Amino acid sequence: MTQHRPRRYGLSKSKITAFEQCPKRLWLQTHRPDLAEEDEGAEMRFATGNAVGEIACSLHPGGVMVEAEPDLAAALAKTEALIAADHPGPIFEATFQHDGVLVRVDVLERLEKSGWAAAEVKSSTRPKDYHYGDLATQIWVMRETGLDLRRAGIRHVDTSFVLTREGDYAGLFADAELLAELEEAIAGRPALVAEARAVLSGPEPEREMGEHCSSPFACEFAAYCGRDLPPGPEWPVTVLPNGAGKGWIEKGIEDLLDLAEGDLTARQARILAATRDAALS
Repeated sequence: MTQHRPRRYGLSKSKITAFEQCPKRLWLQTHRPDLAEEDEGAEMRFATGNAVGEIACSLHPGGVMVEAEPDLAAALAKTEALIAADHPGPIFEATFQHDGVLVRVDVLERLEKSGWAAAEVKSSTRPKDYHYGDLATQIWVMRETGLDLRRAGIRHVDTSFVLTREGDYAGLFADAELLAELEEAIAGRPALVAEARAVLSGPEPEREMGEHCSSPFACEFAAYCGRDLPPGPEWPVTVLPNGAGKGWIEKGIEDLLDLAEGDLTARQARILAATRDAALS
């Protein structure tokens, strides 16, 4: 009688982020990707991230890009070779793998005395909550491969930057060093990875819809998960900027048209007035 070993699912930084947002999202990404419906802004966010990443690389002309061609095995081999050869310049998209978790690091820089520094490049003006988990995953994998990692952080846009000459982006980025404060999260990565694999090995998880469906990312499976729910309002309070709608939802108000202009800031009141005009036209 042939015994079948349980399938071992490969993971990545983005998949672990999906799991932390919602285990069901990771399960659907893996087992039912055909159900995904990307929101209209996904492509624009992806393009913005790529553009910012390219600028970050251009600031280090001595850097080497690790391409994922012909496959990620080649990227792993090239990264290992560059590190073994004491490559002096930065390595872009340095690729590491441990326990079936594969990560690609935006910028890996050799420090003057010894060791390496890792930076994840983001288009935001400060580190966001989900960035911490992303970086913790990367640090855990890099350390487990034996890399002498001394610093790690988020390379974000510096709000004080002023473009004085076209194409000159020196000073665009600032680094938020996070290695020390991530130690607890790093220590928890093995258990988190095991939990994610346990979910992937089982049936589709059951979870009610909620705030996690849109934070930190709009879930591409929201339509699938909400297929049996009654339709929401045509003008939801979530159209209010800067997450202002969240507070109203917590108070049980979902329809923007249920609000009075006196309940809102001047800007929000203008949005409400414009929405009422659109609804009546």
